[in-house]
Order: sequence, then structure tokens, then C-alpha cells
Amino acid sequence: MLIMKTYIFYLTTFTVILFLSACASTAPSTPHVVTPKSIKVKDKVVKVVDVKAKVTTTFHQENSTPNDATNRVFLDCFKTGKITLQKSCQQKIAKFLKSVPLKDKRNIFIEVHTDKAGSDKKNLLISKKRAAYVAKSLYYKEYKFSKVYFNGFGESKLIYDTLTPKANRANRRVVLKVRDKNTQVAKKYYQLYKKYKKVQKKKKAKRPTKIEVKQKQKKSLDILSYTGQADIGWIYFGKPSLGKKFTISCRDDKPRKVKRKAVSKSKKSEFTQGFYDKKIVGMFKGEHVEVYPVYLYENGKLPINNPTLLYTQKGQTIRLQTTVNAYRGKKGILYRIFVNGKKNISCMDIVFPYSKEAISYGRVYTQKNEYVFQPE
Repeated sequence: MLIMKTYIFYLTTFTVILFLSACASTAPSTPHVVTPKSIKVKDKVVKVVDVKAKVTTTFHQENSTPNDATNRVFLDCFKTGKITLQKSCQQKIAKFLKSVPLKDKRNIFIEVHTDKAGSDKKNLLISKKRAAYVAKSLYYKEYKFSKVYFNGFGESKLIYDTLTPKANRANRRVVLKVRDKNTQVAKKYYQLYKKYKKVQKKKKAKRPTKIEVKQKQKKSLDILSYTGQADIGWIYFGKPSLGKKFTISCRDDKPRKVKRKAVSKSKKSEFTQGFYDKKIVGMFKGEHVEVYPVYLYENGKLPINNPTLLYTQKGQTIRLQTTVNAYRGKKGILYRIFVNGKKNISCMDIVFPYSKEAISYGRVYTQKNEYVFQPE
């Protein structure tokens, strides 16, 4: 019995000792952790930089505008530092405004924002200029009666308070808001674009009365009767259809664009009689005038060489380059000379009758008055 109790005592003591040794071996150890500033790899020293945690961006939800039927946010509308609106963005704005149900009388609000890059003053100024440019580009027929309000806020209403590419793109935005015409406007925040255009209706041209037509015809016949009472049907050489467009004086006419031929002595027979290498000499308001050379083909085409007009003013000879229209009448030919450029003499009308080589009528037009040409 005594031996049995002694055995149990030693067995219990041995079990306790084993338990305590096991607990001692499983106790956590705190080894010394070395955080080297550099690591040597194959005789090369590589620096180890601690990676810092990224700074969380601040998102201002109250500054963001949701896209819906009457609100729209546009991105990538301006190039850096520029005020001109991108064409792609302008087309998107026009498409959005056309889709809004309020088509005629409404209020359109334009807000332009920038990112954090640059100074506050510079960002505010460029945003205001951009807002004015957008307002100026909004006038289409679809919303001609709308009032447009605009303002630039610079970087005062950022969505992301950081300078990452994503934040910059979101902050550089153009916001359009379309409201009913009765919406109250906070004038201290917005400026009215006053130069909006009102579409004017085109006035229909009144048809002349019969009396006015007769008076015009009578006036035309009187002035066109250069070579006699029966001479009334002036037409452009070679093109009878242009006769209806004939004007009373060279001051109301313009040089016609026609095909011209080169001049050569061998083709002298092709010129209208009396119109080969001819010189016109005369006087108007006491000044000596010369036009040389005068050329005109029988088939109505004009040569390449246009005449030069010379006239004397205060003892000084002035040379002017000209362009010519030629018209055929029943009894004569109207040689209409236009002076190139703005000069003292604007144009000149001279009539040659078929019956004789002398000039029967002529008139010189200056910038203000007209004078009878007296041939010498």
C-alpha cells in the first residue's frame, strides 16, 4: 500500500514537470528585427525605401452635378490655357439643349470650373472668360428666345481636392442647367448675356407697280438711245441672253468674266471694222483723255489686251489700267470701260455707230459725278 502511494506521487510530479516544460518552450519569442536601409546584392548596394501609405482624396459631393434631363456636365471642353471651346464639346452642348423639353422661353445657366493647378486669381479669370465664350456660342434657332446666364467659379468648387489626372479631369468641367423661364435667378452668382440675337424676319421684296415699270423703261430707252431714237436693244457681244441684265450706266455694271483671245496682226480681218488698234481721244471737264488700244472681235470675244486710259490732271499725266465690256445695239456698239481699283475715274461709256467711225456719244463717270465726253 505504501509502495502504491509513492508511485502515484512520483507519477504526478513527473507529469507536472512535463507540462511546465512544454509551456516554457511554446512561449513567444521577440527576436530583434533589423530594418536595413540598404541591401548588398552581388557586391551592389540597393537602397530600400519605405512605401508610404497613399493619401486619401477628399471628395466634395455637394459640388458635383448629376446628369439628368435638365442638367449636364461636359468634360474636355477646353485645351490647357485656352478659352476657345472645342468643336466636339460644342456639338454635345447643342445636342443636349435640343433634347430639353423647354424649347422656346427658358433660362440657361452656364458654370465653368477649373482644377487646382495654377493660382486662384488666374483660374478664376480664365473660367469667367470661358463661360462668356460658351454663352456666346449658344445662339441657335432652337432656343432663340432663351435667356443665358453664365459665370466662372475657378477652383472654388472642386469635386476632388487633389491634383491627380482623374481629379483634374473631373474638376475641369462645364455645367449646363436648363430651367423654366419663371425660375428665380441669383444675380450675384450669374451674369446675363445681353447680346442675344433676335431672329429678324426677311422683308419680302415689293413688286414694282405698272407705273414704276413704265417709268423705268422710259428712262432706260432715253439713256440707251445713244445713236438715235430707234437704237434700243443693247445686248452683250455673242450672248443675247445677257441683254436683260444690261444696266443703264457703267457705274451700275460690272466687268463680265469672258474667254479672251490673243491679239495678232495676222488676224486683223477678224476684228470689227474700225476696232483694230484704235485710239480714243477727247475731253471731259477740261481734262485731256486718251484710251488706247481699242480691240474688238467680230464674234463678240474680247482680246487679252485691255486698253490703258490716260488723262491729264493739273499738268500731270495719270495712267489707269482698265477692263472692258462690249455691247451690240441696232445702230452701234457700246464700249464700256471699267477702271481697275478705286481711282478718280471709275468708268467710261463710249458709243461707236456702224455708219461712221466718229464717236456719237460718250460719258465719263468719276467717284461722285458724271460728265459728257467730248471727242476730238
